[in-house]
Amino acid sequence: MLRWVAQQYMTGLRGGSLEKNQRFMAFFFIPYLLILVSVTSGFYDTVMGACCYYALAIPMGVCFCMAFINPVRMPKLMYLCPLDQSMRRDYIRGACWFRIAVHTGLAVIGALVSLLFGNDWPGALGSAFTTFLFSILCIDMNGLASPRNTVGGCMEHLGRMMVRFFGMVLAFILEEIFISAAQSGGILAQARWEQILISIMTAVTLLLSIRYMLYLKEMQEDALYYEKTYAHREEKC
Repeated sequence: MLRWVAQQYMTGLRGGSLEKNQRFMAFFFIPYLLILVSVTSGFYDTVMGACCYYALAIPMGVCFCMAFINPVRMPKLMYLCPLDQSMRRDYIRGACWFRIAVHTGLAVIGALVSLLFGNDWPGALGSAFTTFLFSILCIDMNGLASPRNTVGGCMEHLGRMMVRFFGMVLAFILEEIFISAAQSGGILAQARWEQILISIMTAVTLLLSIRYMLYLKEMQEDALYYEKTYAHREEKC
């Protein structure tokens, strides 16, 4: 199953079925993250500062782009083949956790690299943990579990999107704080009120991520059935 999940992940990187707006969001974010933010924030003032920025920012950028380029999908073949629900469930869960593991692994590598350019251990761990939460929030399963064309279904869909949106925004801001702190010696070198603020933001992001994981669990169960996955695909809320 893991091999199949990995193969589907690599196949999805081509993004052949992307819509124009998805391509725009994915590829607009790359120059924004790697050029605009770093220039306006002064991370290019020193070589070490630029290297530290890229080490922490690239994993989050990859995570965000993969949410648009390569969302979680259930091949129709899995509904047609004589596969039981447990195998479908294992595939969907494996696809989600595979993405989280890959993106978090990149974040851990980037955090370790940032230690060579002036970051401290709390800052490196905080950055990796933030990207871990961001990777959860970036999992897109709307293509698997389409919202029901009812008032309740639309409200539930809106709730999922709000949790996901605010969680991603908080995680992105938090990662920028970790990157900025790394430029000046890490989290331990910051003022006490800044450390408290970072802790509060991390806690809120964690709560939103946990809530979104519960939504993901519901969508995973819906995706086990062909009717729930494709019945409302053409209907809009």
